[in-house]
Order: sequence, then C-alpha cells, then structure tokens
Amino acid sequence: MRRRSSKEAPEALREKIIGLGERSFRKSYYPQLQEQLANLQRFRALLDQSSDAIFLLQVPSGRMADVNESACRQLLFPREKLLSLSLGDIAGPEADGPVAELFRQGRAAGTQPDRAVAETVLLKGNGETIPVEITIRLVSFGGSLYAVAAARDMTERRRAEELIKETARRQKAILDSIPDMAWLKDREERYIAVNEAYGRISGWQPAAVPGHTDLEIWPPAMARKSMADDQEVMWSGQRLTIEESLTDHLGNFGWYETIKTPISNEKGEVVGTTGIARDITRRKQMEETISYQAHHDLLTGLPNRMLFLDHLGLELSQARRSGSILAVLFLDLDRFKNINDALGHSVGDLLLQQVAGRLAATLRDTDTIARLGGDDFTILLPRAGNIREVTRIAEKIQSSLKEPFLVNGQQLHIT
Repeated sequence: MRRRSSKEAPEALREKIIGLGERSFRKSYYPQLQEQLANLQRFRALLDQSSDAIFLLQVPSGRMADVNESACRQLLFPREKLLSLSLGDIAGPEADGPVAELFRQGRAAGTQPDRAVAETVLLKGNGETIPVEITIRLVSFGGSLYAVAAARDMTERRRAEELIKETARRQKAILDSIPDMAWLKDREERYIAVNEAYGRISGWQPAAVPGHTDLEIWPPAMARKSMADDQEVMWSGQRLTIEESLTDHLGNFGWYETIKTPISNEKGEVVGTTGIARDITRRKQMEETISYQAHHDLLTGLPNRMLFLDHLGLELSQARRSGSILAVLFLDLDRFKNINDALGHSVGDLLLQQVAGRLAATLRDTDTIARLGGDDFTILLPRAGNIREVTRIAEKIQSSLKEPFLVNGQQLHIT
C-alpha cells in the first residue's frame, strides 16, 4: 500500500472537506433554493401574463426592482431602462401623495396597510402619456419591504366616459330645446332627467330633480294622480294623453296637455316612462270663451236663447218626474225703444245691463234669467210651488223695474 506524501495529504484533505461541504449544502440548502427559484419563475410567469403594467418597487426609494412585459410594451421602454428609473420618474404628481402615505404608514406601523389607489398618467418612451389607475400594495420578500404597483390603462374607459358625458350633454341640449315640460323616469317612477322648462314650473333646479319622485316635488293629490298615470302607461305599454290642471310653485294655475309614453329596452321590457306637458291654458280659455259666447248674451252676461232652452228642457224633465210646478215668465220693456232712439244705443245698452242686474238681484239662485234679444227677457222658475207664488214673483219683478234707473247722470223710467 502506497503511502501519501505530506504534500498530497493536505490537498486531499481539503478536497474531502469541500466535497463533504457541497454534499451537505446540497442536502440542506439546495432544495430550498430550487423551491425559491421555482416560486420566482412562477411569479415571473404570473406577472408577464397580466395585461396591466406591474412594477416591483423598492421601499422607500420607489426605484424599480422588476417590471413585467406589459409595462415594457405599454410604456415603450426596454426593461433595462425601466429598472434604472423610479415610479416618480414616470408617474404624474397625482400618485405622489397616496404612494408616500402608504410607504410612511407601512414603515411606521411595521405592518402592511391595505392599499393605495390613484388615477394618474404614466410617461411613455416616445414622450406621450397614458391615463392609468394605479393600485399599490406593500409586500415582504426575504425580510425586505417592497411595493407592487399595478397600473391599468384607462384610455378606453376615459373614452367611454367621455362618450357617455357627450351623450348626456346632447340629451340635455335636446331636452332643454323643448319649450314644454319634458322628463324621463325609471320603472320605480324616479326622475332620470328633466329640462329647464320643468325647472321653471316646478321651482326645482333641473340638476336636483333626478332621483326624486313626484311625491317629493308636487302636492300630494297631484303627485298620486301623476304616479297612477305612470303605472297605467307601464302596465298597458301604450301612450296616454290627458288634459290636467296644474299649479306651479308660484301659485299660478294652468291647464296642460300631458303625453306619457313607455320606454322599453332591447328585450321589449318596459323600464320607465317619458313625458311632455304642453301649456294649453290659452287654448282652454279660448274654448271657455267660445263656449260662453255661444251660450250667453255678450251685453248683459245673461244666458241666451240656446242656454235657456237647454235649462228649460232639463227642468221640464225634472218637473215631470217630481210632479212639481214649473213657471216660465216672458217680459219686455215698455218705452225702451223711445229711450234707445232718443239717447242712443250706448245709453240703451247701459240700461239693459242695469235691468239684468235688478232681475238677478230679485230672483233666487235656482232661477234662470235669459235675454232673448232686444229688450225681451225670459225667466225660468223651477219648483215654483203654486200659482200664487209665481204671481208674487212676477209682481216683485214689476215693482223692481218701476224704480228709476240712473244712466250717465239721467234718471230713466221704464215699466
């Protein structure tokens, strides 16, 4: 057996010791390193699969320890360039406050606050910027504190928001261009939008109306009627046209023609109503005037022949059913033609008006006085009682007309 030289013995011993150390290292630490390396690879794969730009930041400097592929692609920076920067180098000032506060709280408390969120912009390699929503969380790796920042590109979201705002502006412009009251309601009868005309009449600022119901804006009786009409429109799925009275917030009374229409979605489901209310007060007043003129004498304001005959027909039917007495009196004015010819038609007209006033003051509220034309009048006495009662009323009328009339400073006598 060959003996080892003194020179070879230390080298062999060293190699033996090193071999024992490597085997011990591989046995005790190498599996841990392999597991950590596998975890790191999985973490890297997870980062690179994300569509968001993700940055691993050192705390508290904010310098980038790692970035994913999306960050490089979206920001048009190579990885090496990003790793030489901090978040503050590429993020807008909106992110500074939340990030600094997160870092401060994390260090002071020794724990991980929930997160920091900010809407800001990130600088791209070509000098342009992109709007992002950045979410930052504190994490601990190997005893060191880091921050993971995920930045989501908000370009499409901002574009969609702007489109919604533009659509809303157009809808408001269309609503406000309508001179009539106009509104939109949802299925729960809450207002979605109203125009300026609605605000003028209701007394509410148009921007304050959405979210409220009729019960919070109009008097109770009117609000309940309006909501019942809405329910009918949504239940039937049909347009409803109604004429209704309304008193605005200043107490002014008016008539409105309201058209309510159901709103349906793509599936045909009713999801609300729309309404337009047009002021028809003048039209109603004209209709009332026309109706009044058709049934009344314009000079005296008394019913004319047409209205008198209508009343006569109704009272005749009532008298037949009840067996009561109905009396009709006819009178004309003696010497009226002489006064009219001598003093003029204006004096004659004033005299007729005073005669009408005396007749109205003499009779009951249930009696009807009508001017048939000229100086001819008829009087309808329903439920007269008996002939003596009719005679008494006739004599009372004659007595009232014997008193002189004062017209333009002149005393006039008629019978």
